[in-house]
Amino acid sequence: MHKIFASIDLGSHTARLLIARQAIDSHNISPLFRKREYVRLAEDFGRFEDRLLTPDAMDRAVGVMSGFSLMIRHFGVDHTVAVATGVVRESKNADQLLNRILKNSGIVVHVVSGEREALLSRLGAVRSLKIPEVSYLVFDLGGGSTEFIRRTGDGMDVRSVPLGAVGLSKKHGRTDPLVHTEIAAINSETDRFLQQTRLHAISRERFIGTGGTVVTLAAMIHGIPFEQIVPEKINGLSLRLEEIEEVFHEMNAISLAERMQRYRLEPERAGVILAGSLIVIRIMRHLEARTLLVSMSDLLEGILFDFLEGEQHD
Repeated sequence: MHKIFASIDLGSHTARLLIARQAIDSHNISPLFRKREYVRLAEDFGRFEDRLLTPDAMDRAVGVMSGFSLMIRHFGVDHTVAVATGVVRESKNADQLLNRILKNSGIVVHVVSGEREALLSRLGAVRSLKIPEVSYLVFDLGGGSTEFIRRTGDGMDVRSVPLGAVGLSKKHGRTDPLVHTEIAAINSETDRFLQQTRLHAISRERFIGTGGTVVTLAAMIHGIPFEQIVPEKINGLSLRLEEIEEVFHEMNAISLAERMQRYRLEPERAGVILAGSLIVIRIMRHLEARTLLVSMSDLLEGILFDFLEGEQHD
């Protein structure tokens, strides 16, 4: 009988759970259950430059992780791998949160570096999309950080920057829709971080995007209903820069309530999709990419692929 595994990503904005069965060939997985909950750990994080997670934010995360543990037991999971990313990685009191999670849910959560997060996200995306191990660049846009990993003939080049849809929404998006000065501020800060990555355009390179903003844009542009947003529907879709720019202007011309109704967005996603879209646009412009290949499979799948590879080498 093939084992059942669970992976968890505790991020700045959301916590996600994937439960999957080991496939017949033992190198792949068959998803059984997915769950995403908003924990908003970045809320008020570093408000006084203290780099501390707030008690309310930790309470939300502990509650969500306890709920995840119930589902893990329900499915009879044989092994769980949980990682923390984003603001947890930056916080001074991360140990307090992780100890509370362990005490209340029994789940051991490991804080991973930006480089490790990027490598796992790459593994999840390229393995799921069946991308040949040739030239490509994967970026994973999250709530509090963005990871880049480029594969060339010389190997892997990994970068992580504290550039996220939630972070820039909080910092610069004081009105909704965004006004010109706010758009300019988001673009300027994004460009500054992108300059720091020292990544440059490479012609004919496969350009792959993942993360909540990218997946949401793909569903909106391709007309996929909210309840049908699953990797089987999303993986492999392409987005053109002009399409993303057009949908951004459409969203920024209406109110938050209208955006939620028209595009069937959850309140938390509707509130950060404008900044997130601008980040995607600036990334594509910086790397001179006209088309983006979308992967909903990312860190969660990468965690399980990595674990299965480790088991086979034991």
